[in-house]
Amino acid sequence: MIGLKIWSTNISSFPRLAELYDEGAIQYVEVYTVPGSDPKPLDTLRRVPIMLHAPNFNHNFNIADHNENYKEGISTVRDFSEHLGVKEIIFHPGYVVEDEKEDIKRSISSIMDLRDLDVILENVPRLGIDHKTDMLAADPNTFGVFLEQTGIRCCLDVGHAICSANSYGEDPKDFIKAFLAYKPVVIHLSDGTYSGKIDEHLHFGDGDYPLRELFAMLPKSKITLETPKKDFVNLSEDVMNINRLRSLM
Repeated sequence: MIGLKIWSTNISSFPRLAELYDEGAIQYVEVYTVPGSDPKPLDTLRRVPIMLHAPNFNHNFNIADHNENYKEGISTVRDFSEHLGVKEIIFHPGYVVEDEKEDIKRSISSIMDLRDLDVILENVPRLGIDHKTDMLAADPNTFGVFLEQTGIRCCLDVGHAICSANSYGEDPKDFIKAFLAYKPVVIHLSDGTYSGKIDEHLHFGDGDYPLRELFAMLPKSKITLETPKKDFVNLSEDVMNINRLRSLM
């Protein structure tokens, strides 16, 4: 199953996403919920299976820190969940505020407070997109502690696993295998620099990931494309990347 990721504010993309679903090019849409945005425009996609993605580092949303950004983000997530009748929501483990061990405890506690939702936890790079912020549970072992203590399911972001492995000086494939042991129910996939430590989200073929080899390692789960786009009306880059992905299948 192939899905496309879109932000809740990219309203101009919704009609084309519905067309791609009707054509059989995609099987679902993953919606990143921008804090404060309105779920009603997504009624255009009522017939399309939808997963939600909570805000993350892009909007200073951190489940380890219950500040105003967190409160607004959670409120938006719940609005979207209620309006669309969608419970599956992907969250990041958060990032370090002051003390990593205490932040991990706070993140796990936050997840337990959200158990009325179907929380799916996504692995993250060790370093944030600002190149300096330490992310929580970036290694497979600590990530496993989150899953064990909360009972939630896993989302494997392949690029994040590669970046994290490079930060820790480990083999990316070993990290991917370790995360695969948690039986991810959805996988995020893009291209990037195989030796890099910072998440890039490149078009398939624009990086040097050994994509065919990596794809052969993956289970037959939902695969969300996290490749870039500039054409938000026709989604021409997404169509290109879908075709490139299918060539690997």
